[in-house]
Amino acid sequence: MAQTAARYGAMGFLLTPYSLHSGAWKPGDPVARQGYGNRCVMFRNNYLEILASENSALPSARIANFLTHHQGAHIICFGTQDLEAVATRLQATGINTSDVLPLQRDIDTPEGMRTAKFQRLIFAPDTSPEGFIQAALHLTPEYIHQPRFMAHPNQAVALSEVFLVTDDPDGFEAKYAHYCGIALA
Repeated sequence: MAQTAARYGAMGFLLTPYSLHSGAWKPGDPVARQGYGNRCVMFRNNYLEILASENSALPSARIANFLTHHQGAHIICFGTQDLEAVATRLQATGINTSDVLPLQRDIDTPEGMRTAKFQRLIFAPDTSPEGFIQAALHLTPEYIHQPRFMAHPNQAVALSEVFLVTDDPDGFEAKYAHYCGIALA
């Protein structure tokens, strides 16, 4: 994490402090520490999240699994205001999902530590070898999108595009249109 944060800092990004994740992997499971955390490059409407194991000598299973596939970006998370509707739409079209799962992490705010809470829906990993695809609903966005972390020295204001490189552009276009509920012409 220190090396990656230094690289982003050298590119002129201001990163949030390290924050440990807690969540459930299956509906009904208790919320528990997951062995990893993040630092983020924050923008007004989105952010880039950098994950790393809490203990580099004992990597979390999730991080270790990501790195068996490839280095670099592993997660695409779509924001939504109605996670249940996304779950219903995807499941009705044959895309398996995790159902809605809780996620949280403690966040340093000007008023002290607060617990940022989210709900997420994981899309079927067997149909997305390119990465971990999910949708999330931020239940406490005021803790995440703090203006003090959005004034980047490089003056960047948004993450506006994500590129996926594939040998099957038509298939990926159809899959992501399906994921996002967009009709292709």
